[in-house]
Amino acid sequence: MLQMFNLLQFFILFVVTMLCSSCSNSASQEKSSATVADYTVLEPQDSLFFELDSLTSPYTTYSQLYKGSYVHLNNFDSSLYFFDLKTSKIKKIWKPNKDARGVVGKFAAFHIMNDDSVYVFTATNYKAFLLDGSGKLLNTHQLSETSIFCNNFVPIYLIDDNFYFALFFNNNFMKPYKQDKGNALGIYSLKEKKTNYALEYPTPYTESAYGSTYNYYSYTYNADKNQFVFSFAAAGHLVVMNLPSLMTQFVLPKGRSIATDVPAPDKYLDDQSRMTLHQQKHHLYQGIIYDSYRKIYYQSIQLPNPDAKQGVEPSNPLLLCILDSNFKMIQEFLLPHRYYANFFISEEGFFIPRVYTEDEDVIVFDKFVLPVR
Repeated sequence: MLQMFNLLQFFILFVVTMLCSSCSNSASQEKSSATVADYTVLEPQDSLFFELDSLTSPYTTYSQLYKGSYVHLNNFDSSLYFFDLKTSKIKKIWKPNKDARGVVGKFAAFHIMNDDSVYVFTATNYKAFLLDGSGKLLNTHQLSETSIFCNNFVPIYLIDDNFYFALFFNNNFMKPYKQDKGNALGIYSLKEKKTNYALEYPTPYTESAYGSTYNYYSYTYNADKNQFVFSFAAAGHLVVMNLPSLMTQFVLPKGRSIATDVPAPDKYLDDQSRMTLHQQKHHLYQGIIYDSYRKIYYQSIQLPNPDAKQGVEPSNPLLLCILDSNFKMIQEFLLPHRYYANFFISEEGFFIPRVYTEDEDVIVFDKFVLPVR
């Protein structure tokens, strides 16, 4: 299975998270005392520059590494740009053919199986379409009857003929909802053409109202242990799901500087601007990705901005927390720039796309290599 690297469409400005200490189903909601001055800035060692045409945005909701290429989804026309990682040049552009486009429309995610098999996924009618290398439609699968959420930190995985995909928080975003059954993760069997559901939203969601700002998660697949690891935006702990049993356990990574649940914004659920300010003034758990080359996890945390003001563009520091395969904190770093959320990992290091304002037709990936300890 191809390792896919993809977090969140909720406006691009994030990358970084973690958890701290022992095993528990809930974490204290006390404020963290950590400040920006407590962290070392991790500077990039190099950068990759991918030139785009005028119809392609440098921001994408989805990407994938495939055979030495960074594959970038152009959300404008649902085409895939294959950039050579060595030369930074476009190798090819792929898109559904004319007949398939009439059926598929715009898609939000993709999974390249091989040169002649590409799955694309739509977030509007919740379907998966299999196309060949020429863009011809081969077959269609109805993954779900409810909302599918997918982007770079919430990828769609294909493991042992099963698609795994995220679903929106059940029912009303604006009210507390206690889960009666697992339904935050969809599992579609290609053999049985049937969807099952798993994964409950954990505490603090079952105890407080958080609203749409916090009702999402990121997850990553660890093929070495055959398990998923979930990071919920407001929860101080991780959720580990073993496959194929779907059994879960809660883990608070040891040694992380921020480990508390996010305080619930109950009073502001009907006021989006105050919700945004609440998010800026508190930490927020973002993406988590497993690095199979180095057997570690990267988790992102948006740090609080005590000077945040209502109506002012967000500017929160981003913390990158490095965990070992047993969720023990190795190192923590601040990232030096503003970044989008579709980074990828290779043998050379990890690459994060910077918010690059000098040229809107260029994607800039900063390359990071962890210091040896």
